[in-house]
Amino acid sequence: MGGGQGQIALQLAEMGFDVTLSDISADMLAMAQESAHERSLTNLTLIHSALQDLPNQLNQKYDLVLCHAVFEWLENPKQAFELLIQFCTAKGGISLMFYNQAGQVLSNLVYGNFDYIRSGMKAKKVVKLNPQSALNSEEVYSWCDEFNLNILVKSGVRCFHDYMRDISKWDSDFDNILQMELQYCQQEPYASIGRYMHLLITK
Repeated sequence: MGGGQGQIALQLAEMGFDVTLSDISADMLAMAQESAHERSLTNLTLIHSALQDLPNQLNQKYDLVLCHAVFEWLENPKQAFELLIQFCTAKGGISLMFYNQAGQVLSNLVYGNFDYIRSGMKAKKVVKLNPQSALNSEEVYSWCDEFNLNILVKSGVRCFHDYMRDISKWDSDFDNILQMELQYCQQEPYASIGRYMHLLITK
């Protein structure tokens, strides 16, 4: 859901899974379609739809529902969370990644954006493609409790990458950064300060 150009969907399709990719952007889906054609993939179905409208277009349930970096763009993310559950099979799972409020606060503290924090981190000028509404991870965990779901794995994404002083290392030392991110992404307190949180959830 909200799979964009289909980078993850294409990988899953190449592994042999039947994949349905939905997105609100027709342009993104066209890129995904082109990539699927180039790779001779026939097990990828594309749906042009907003997440909220998917129940009108799909009556299928899935073993795994992926929704990454979508909730921070929605007015009612909890309602969207219920939709993810709706599309899962009885023993299905959810892969959910969202913009983390704790990471947003820490990032702005590090950069000294104190007035921005005091204003509730509401930007005066909306920058296209910059997520506007970070989620409180504890609130998301409470949704899982409310719907009797189990969080199998919790990982921080970019736990320290965005806070590095020498950003030239982002390119020059990428392999080490990736190794360290993977080493610390499920260890506290590092996991909870990631710029994004990734949860693997089951019924």
